[in-house]
Amino acid sequence: MVGLDNVTERVRQLHRQAKMKAQRMSIGQPIRTISLNETLMGPLGTGKTTFATLYGRILNDLGLLPRDDIIRKAESGLIGKDIGETAERVQNAIHEAEGNVLINDDAYALWGGGKNPNPLHKAAIDTLVNCVSESRTSYQCILLVDYEYELREMFRHVNPAHLDQIMNFHMKEVRVSCFPEASEVAIEMIRHALVSPRFANARHVEQIVENAQLSCQRRYLSDSSMDPTILTAEDFSKVWNRVLDVEEEYRKLFSSVTGCGSFVEQLLDDIRIANPTIIGNLDFREQIPLIYIFRGARGTGKASTARRMGEIFHHMRFFATPEVIEYSVSDLVGEYPGDTGLKVLDLFDRALGKVLLIDKVHLLVDTIDH
Repeated sequence: MVGLDNVTERVRQLHRQAKMKAQRMSIGQPIRTISLNETLMGPLGTGKTTFATLYGRILNDLGLLPRDDIIRKAESGLIGKDIGETAERVQNAIHEAEGNVLINDDAYALWGGGKNPNPLHKAAIDTLVNCVSESRTSYQCILLVDYEYELREMFRHVNPAHLDQIMNFHMKEVRVSCFPEASEVAIEMIRHALVSPRFANARHVEQIVENAQLSCQRRYLSDSSMDPTILTAEDFSKVWNRVLDVEEEYRKLFSSVTGCGSFVEQLLDDIRIANPTIIGNLDFREQIPLIYIFRGARGTGKASTARRMGEIFHHMRFFATPEVIEYSVSDLVGEYPGDTGLKVLDLFDRALGKVLLIDKVHLLVDTIDH
């Protein structure tokens, strides 16, 4: 289907998992629950709703669902008069759909929108996530369908505590545990991922655990004396303690920079202020600025200095990636005022969780009418 490449790849993955499940059953080995829940996102006309109706048939053909019936639940059928009734409606809908596919094809309406949604909508999402993370039955399939931006926005504001619960549940499911510092690293990775445009909610959390488990298994192959069921911080992230040597890394990065001496010293002061906060797992955002203006004559190293900010913020554990997204003024300006606003919003959305660098901003003066 055109426009849903990620979903068709997911179906191929499910096919491989179904074959592996059948093989393990045939030789009497324990089998893992396969998560069938999915988000379908994309612009109008990409076949989201059409695919959603086919998904149940595909899962039934693969032997992952006993039936291929489709049960649709809109926001109006899930939101009650109060929080208790809302939670009950969501639970009943999930119970009713067990063994079938439960579809909500206007998921953002269920969320209600905004950073502070209506308490009833929040209760619906919280109950939905709780039910998914606690039951994890192999015959449960919930599809949330909507435009990409709306679903990303909804997932960014989901209660992070639920994602922690999903991680802990999944670790029990695959029979592993972790040291406290490893748990802190994993939770930090989840919170970093929350701002990513590619964040896939519960599946992303499961992937973090599975990658750590693979790392642990590789270590076990070279050291059979270790316990292969206990994950360490290094299993989740090889550079989990990078913040401890950030000042040394900073000096290496900026050793060849000339012309920005005062800024380099100011940023070093910011690092010294923020470091104890980060090591203590406290919110650093009120300690130092995250918006910088680089100004000066041509050839004074403004852009090259700015490009190093991604490495520094990554090393300080501000962001999960050192990537710097670089745009020019022409990328910001549209053909008319409304178009410009949309382009700017899209640009900021793409840069979430990364450093955004806009070069030669003085050229905006030439397009001030926009």
